[in-house]
Amino acid sequence: MENHKQNNDISSLKDYLDTVLRLSEKKFSYDRRPDAFLIRWGGLIVNAVKAYGDLIKNEELEDLRKDVDELKQLVNNKVTIR
Repeated sequence: MENHKQNNDISSLKDYLDTVLRLSEKKFSYDRRPDAFLIRWGGLIVNAVKAYGDLIKNEELEDLRKDVDELKQLVNNKVTIR
């Protein structure tokens, strides 16, 4: 149950980051804006991309952990059978 909630939270966060990235890109690409305005939106883009990358990295690490656990279980089962 907790894993399902965590997946929903991650999915919601990804949706939020997608929205932030789309809005930031739109704001950043407007012409004739002061440099300070562009710097703020550019910083937001960088932070959103970093957060998105961290989410993906954590998901990949969790998948690898599950794979390692499955392999350990298989090895333990083969050792027990012999």
